[in-house]
Amino acid sequence: MRCTRARNLQVIFESHSEHMLMRLQRRAAEQAISPEDVALYFCENDGKESSISQPLLDECGSIADWPEDFFGDAMGETAAIVSAGLRHRAETEA
Repeated sequence: MRCTRARNLQVIFESHSEHMLMRLQRRAAEQAISPEDVALYFCENDGKESSISQPLLDECGSIADWPEDFFGDAMGETAAIVSAGLRHRAETEA
């Protein structure tokens, strides 16, 4: 980020990475980046035509108008992993 600010550069990249998006959210919440410096775009195809929407990142790292279940249920997945791991541990230690 320092390089882009010092040189007044704009960086454009495309990604399907949940990790990248979450890191942008974290950096906004930490005030390491300004939401005004980030533009998010979501492209969707309904089988007939494509549309683009622009969800907004706020200063707390939240994203407004993000498509429901776009990345699934991260908290639910984490709980399921922990639960399955505890079950496995209990079965192997018994």
